[in-house]
Amino acid sequence: MKIKIFNFLMSFLATVGLLAVPIKATGSPKVITQTNINLEKMQYSSVAIAPRTTQFSQQKLAKQTDESASSLIEVFITFTTIGFILGCIFQYMEYKRDRLKWRDEIILEMETLEKIRLLEIENSEKIQKMTFEIDQKITPQKEKQIEILERIWKMKS
Repeated sequence: MKIKIFNFLMSFLATVGLLAVPIKATGSPKVITQTNINLEKMQYSSVAIAPRTTQFSQQKLAKQTDESASSLIEVFITFTTIGFILGCIFQYMEYKRDRLKWRDEIILEMETLEKIRLLEIENSEKIQKMTFEIDQKITPQKEKQIEILERIWKMKS
């Protein structure tokens, strides 16, 4: 979560930095007078730059463009922020749903393992009983076989 917030802040700052409109100094048009003095000839000359009549409308148009770009940036940043928040909420809801599913699977697996353990205990007890019973049955049979073999041995000798 911390990484996501960090990534969001970095992308936010990068977006603001890239899309920020530079602030231009605006003011009323002025007449600029320039005076050049040549010390040898002592001649004076001056130049006056008159403002253009379209300069004011161009400044107004530039200001409107800056305002519209700023509003687009604000809309973009707003939607980015809302998208980030909604994404986090949806991801949390999905995690919450998956967490319940994982919990149920783990509980089911634990119950299955417990049943398997109980069956193994029962089977081991049954196997021990069967082994004991088989040993008891085999013992008289072995005795009979031993007697028969002894008789055969004695007969041959």
